[in-house]
Amino acid sequence: MIKALKNRFKKLNKKTIIVFFIFFVLFLLIMKGNTGNISSGEEIQDYFAEERVTHRAGKTLITHRNLSQYLSLISIVEYKKISLDESLLAKTGTDVGYINGKVFSWFPLGLQIISIPFYVIGKMLNLNLFISHFSVMMFAFLNLILLFNISTKIFKTTKKTGHLISFIYGFSSISLVFTAVFVPHQISTFLLLSCFYLAWKFTKESSVKKKILYMSLVWILWSTSSFFDYPNWIIIAPVFFYLFFKILRQDNIKKNLIIFFITSIIGILGLSSQALYNHIVFGKWTQMSNTLSQNPELFKQHGFVSKKEMKYVGERQNMLLRIFKTKRIKNGTEVLLISKSRGLFVFSPIFIVSIFGYFWFIRKKSHERMFLLYAPIFTILLYSSFSDPWGGISFGARYLIPVMAIYSIIAGMIYEKTKNNIFKIGIIGLIVYSIIQALAGVMTSIAIPKDYESVIFGVKKADLLASDTTGNFIYRVFLEGKISLVAWYLIVLTLFIITLGYILKDNIKKDKISN
Repeated sequence: MIKALKNRFKKLNKKTIIVFFIFFVLFLLIMKGNTGNISSGEEIQDYFAEERVTHRAGKTLITHRNLSQYLSLISIVEYKKISLDESLLAKTGTDVGYINGKVFSWFPLGLQIISIPFYVIGKMLNLNLFISHFSVMMFAFLNLILLFNISTKIFKTTKKTGHLISFIYGFSSISLVFTAVFVPHQISTFLLLSCFYLAWKFTKESSVKKKILYMSLVWILWSTSSFFDYPNWIIIAPVFFYLFFKILRQDNIKKNLIIFFITSIIGILGLSSQALYNHIVFGKWTQMSNTLSQNPELFKQHGFVSKKEMKYVGERQNMLLRIFKTKRIKNGTEVLLISKSRGLFVFSPIFIVSIFGYFWFIRKKSHERMFLLYAPIFTILLYSSFSDPWGGISFGARYLIPVMAIYSIIAGMIYEKTKNNIFKIGIIGLIVYSIIQALAGVMTSIAIPKDYESVIFGVKKADLLASDTTGNFIYRVFLEGKISLVAWYLIVLTLFIITLGYILKDNIKKDKISN
């Protein structure tokens, strides 16, 4: 295994190593946190008080999703409980559910479990909040590597284009914002990309043993993906459509189908593990944390909800059909794609270029290219039917982060194939503008209300930059009081643009990476 890794490393060219090292450093520049350990409700509340966004009307907002998941991690490590300890309840916010006298975060525990070693190491270094967030950054970085491999191996792009595709996703989309906060969207993207890559490996492999291995891994990743975010089952489902239709067009159909269905037993066991967990923790096989009823009296006691919101809180039921409704799709799609407060094409306009892929790939069909076209549609339809397509008060369409990975591949391939220099310059311009937007979000706060209209020189959150509102680790620890946040933002922005220029230099070989 170690020898194989060494051989793989030797095959990487010098520029690829340099580019990914730079990517890692750029991630470090945007990480949030502060010095010291945060291991109690009072300490976490003090920290997030500095992360609040004050709306122009004077309403103070805080991202409860981020808060409840980190408090859940504290409860697991410090109190050895997967439910929230009583000492944390007054600080949880509203994204929690109540059952059998216990309070749980609405969100699955996968991210929290993975983050335990980071939390423990961070605590030893007196940096537990900062280091805990490395679990998310680690998956964000792995996604860049996966995108490079998928682009160069499956779609036969040049290495330069592979670097560009990774850059677009990592630094020119709002996925950058959710690299620095304690939410599992980067893990969901990792699971989708990994399953697609493994499925492709399955179709290319001739060895039965390796086929079984790759297919087993796909089933394991898919069936257990709900431990990170429940919608992952649907987000990853297009991989199975790709596999099935690919198998039907290959030789040895019978052998491949037998392996596919035999290994599906692993998927059934994975699904059963989620059902068993639900039964043990919540008392019902079908009960999930995100549909747990809320406790109105608890929220009323701590002032989390207004009187108008009390009715909704008290009536929440374990009924998924109430969460997803097809009649919401039209409005939800508009919110996710073109709305001023959330739209994918508004916050990350580089992905407007990806729309051309729907015209280009239709003429040059392959199963892999068609996957790039229909996989995003699953996620968009899923969340457009959701009762809250806005994603709470998040910066941009956070639900579409897996879509952004797929669209980054399309955008990069279009950049490589186009011969029109004016069109290429236009793509670069959209990349730069998208960087400006994403960096403004990650340098301030992920919280943004539905009706947020504050835009300065075309940049959302510019008013917060001007007011030095930030959770950025480097700025808070080393630079606060010495330079303004705007100055730090411009320094990092310059580094991002220099990196983009380095990637686009034409001094890289045009050779494709062979299989």
